[in-house]
This record gives sequence, structure tokens and C-alpha cells, in this order.
Amino acid sequence: MKPRITTIAALALLTIGGLQAQTTVKPVQTGTTQTLGTDQDNETARELGITEDQLSRMRENERKYGNAMRELQNTRAEADVKTARAKELHNAYEQETKAILTPEQYTKLMETRKEKRADAVKAREEKLKQHNE
Repeated sequence: MKPRITTIAALALLTIGGLQAQTTVKPVQTGTTQTLGTDQDNETARELGITEDQLSRMRENERKYGNAMRELQNTRAEADVKTARAKELHNAYEQETKAILTPEQYTKLMETRKEKRADAVKAREEKLKQHNE
């Protein structure tokens, strides 16, 4: 009788713990290479003065080219062919982005991207420096 009660109690705890874990998991957005929708991206959109229509069009643009890039990665083409196609996709993505935004918004977006890249490089260098110490 005692092992049966212990088993039932263990199952109850596992079930309760599992239910709690299910309610605290946050959904992950997939299907984009750059996810417009994070707090930081929403802040950038506000800073740029991007309208809801522009934001919707940018998300669709990212989805479209993100999917195309993933498909390209999964093909068995030669590396140089893949690289050339990736450059074509990137250029097309940038042209569509440029068409969606005003010239001022696009310029500010490029500046923001440049700053983020510089911050990322600096963070990697710091991490590498700490690792080597």
C-alpha cells in the first residue's frame, strides 16, 4: 500500500510541475531571420517612426527572404553558387526594405545596424579576452 501512495504522490507532483512549466513557457517566433517584434526592435521601430503598414510590410519582407535563405542553405549547390545566390537575396531584401522606408528612416536603420554590429563585435572581443585570461 505504501509504494502505491508514493507512486501516486510522485505522479501528482510531476503532473503539477509539468502544468506549471507549460504555463510559463513563452512562444518563440520562427520563420524570420531578424525578428521584428522583440522589445529592442519595437523600440527601433518607434525611433525610426515606422508606421504599422511599414512594419507589416517589413515583417513580410523578412519572412520572405528568411525563408528563401533557409531553402538555399538546405540545397546541395556548390559553395560559390550558394554565396552568389545569398548575395542576390540580400541585395533584393535591402532594395525592398529601402522601398518600404522613407530615405530618412532607411538611413537611420543603417546607422542602427552599424551600431549593433559594432556592439556585437566589442562584446565578442570582451568575451574572448575574459576567456583567454
